Amino acid sequence: MKKKLLTIILVLALSVTVILAFTACDLFSRGGNGTGGNGGDVPKANYDHFYIEDNEVVGLTALGAQQTILVVPASVTAINRNAREQDPSPFRGMELLHPVTVKFEANSNLEVIGNNSFFAIHALESITIPASVTRIGMRAFNSARGLHTVIFEPNSRLESIAEGAFFDTPLLESITIPASVTSIGRFNGSSVFGAPANNPGTGLRTINFEANSSLRFIGDAVFSRATNLQSITILRSVETIGRSAFSGWTQEQTIYVQGRTEDEIPHGWTQASGFNSFTWISGSNANLVWGVE
Repeated sequence: MKKKLLTIILVLALSVTVILAFTACDLFSRGGNGTGGNGGDVPKANYDHFYIEDNEVVGLTALGAQQTILVVPASVTAINRNAREQDPSPFRGMELLHPVTVKFEANSNLEVIGNNSFFAIHALESITIPASVTRIGMRAFNSARGLHTVIFEPNSRLESIAEGAFFDTPLLESITIPASVTSIGRFNGSSVFGAPANNPGTGLRTINFEANSSLRFIGDAVFSRATNLQSITILRSVETIGRSAFSGWTQEQTIYVQGRTEDEIPHGWTQASGFNSFTWISGSNANLVWGVE
């Protein structure tokens, strides 16, 4: 009788062990309850951390403001989609709290990071932007002074980056623009990547463009005050450059122009009528190097 009872106990123990092993393997294969190219394992989103209306994040709950990692649900399609200039960031509960990393659930449906989405959210340190995002709005990360890492997921579908999107982000020293981006900034717009007058020489040191870039449009003042950049290459694909795009650049900085000579400037590179200069370079003392490969 004792031997039979012992056998039953051993069989039950073995069954529990096998079940636990399969469960662990399943969790591991799913990256700890979900991965999405967001810098490793991504936990499942907690809906109690956000106020969500019509699949749009419009606010952060008190509980969400206490988190060091925020995971945006895969069902969310927008953050601050139709925000006006004066509308605050939906993450404003984080502005004076501990450092925060924002991640997104696997198979994210996010399409829009709207105006002011992370404006002045100094607690934000890093973010991996889902491949599904097509638009980054005005001042989306403006004055996020703790932000040091921005990564775009592979095969990004991002098309546009609006004015002021990464202005005054002093710890962000490098960024790679996805090949899908066709426009940065706008006419009569402001700097996208520069630093404020009271904090010059901070921010981006390098800006890279993915191979086979689709970039066509660089708006007014896009790189103005980006005096920490050592150099930049204007791709041959660029058809339009707005006024004072590199205003404030110094003699220590270099602008390389890919595949064009000074006599091959496209009509869309704004020219100053009656002057022997082009307004896209107005206010800049940077070195110009033409015809690079």
